[in-house]
Amino acid sequence: MHSATRDDVFDNPIWHTLHGPHARFAFDAGDMSGFEISHAPFLAVASSDARIDEAKAKALALSGRRHFLGPAPRRMPASWRIVQCSGVAQMHHTLTDLPKPAHPYAFEILDARHVPAMLALTAIAYPEFFRERTIELGRYLGIFDGGVLVAMAGERMLLPGAVELSAICTHPDFVGRGFARVLITELLTHQRAQNLISFLHVSETNSGAIKLYESMGFSTRTILPLTTIEVSAV
Repeated sequence: MHSATRDDVFDNPIWHTLHGPHARFAFDAGDMSGFEISHAPFLAVASSDARIDEAKAKALALSGRRHFLGPAPRRMPASWRIVQCSGVAQMHHTLTDLPKPAHPYAFEILDARHVPAMLALTAIAYPEFFRERTIELGRYLGIFDGGVLVAMAGERMLLPGAVELSAICTHPDFVGRGFARVLITELLTHQRAQNLISFLHVSETNSGAIKLYESMGFSTRTILPLTTIEVSAV
């Protein structure tokens, strides 16, 4: 087996985080791996030629919506139905100098005590992808207003020499105040100190977020396919 190149890793980030730094959070079913649903709703295959064993797929008792970011199997079990195919921009931070936020808002490091507040915020501003145990995957920061969590951002996928920024979201009533810039800058500073590549994923149609990230030194490396499936309970 040939070793993965840097492009191979970034083109299939879920597979490589599950077969690397996040292996302890993974389940394996032959040619397919995935996060437990309480951590993240992602599945992954090494390539689109992967064969998903029907019996193993049933044994996993998967149900509901799951997502492949990057390769998705051409042939899927009968109980799986593709409900959406979309594009996701993978952006990497490329500037030498880190951005400086205009307003140095105070933030807190989030932990398990904050999960209910994080779930409430992401249900409004970042639906589907943040789950009750996602916080175990990395470091998350938040900004509060009157004791209410109104903005957050954190780290999710880990790849060799790289870390993904994720769950960057602000409550709609607080958009435009620069909260995201503060949190992203802090995460970038922390990652730069560890000589890590910083990257993120955003829908290719989310022009507002892409504009923000570009203004902070991110550039689009590629567009990855996001294949969303609905798994019928068996």
